[in-house]
Amino acid sequence: MNHPVNDLRQRVESQFDLDSAEPAWTEVFETACAVLDTIQQLEALIASDGLLSSGSKGQAVIHPGVVELRHQRRAYAALVQQLGLPDRPETTTPRSGLREGPAQEAGSRPRPLRTPSVEGR
Repeated sequence: MNHPVNDLRQRVESQFDLDSAEPAWTEVFETACAVLDTIQQLEALIASDGLLSSGSKGQAVIHPGVVELRHQRRAYAALVQQLGLPDRPETTTPRSGLREGPAQEAGSRPRPLRTPSVEGR
């Protein structure tokens, strides 16, 4: 079974020359890979432990990993949107058009990060 982080790296590296990517893009990409790895670990933990755990008084409570998994998935979605990547590793046709236009050219670079607008500037 392939690891989703490896699959993501291979897919992106096959489309872009990451050596020529902007450092900020590369940093966000590496963070997205780390978050995806955390997601996989949390999913494995929850699969092993179950959705419920025991609270301080012995009552059944939702496994704390479930809440953290939700946060990590949101963080991953935001990162891949910022990068213009597909939001699910198993997606074969990216919504952002990574396989279209300049991405097909040799030495193409990932598109730049979107700069958030700041009011008052």
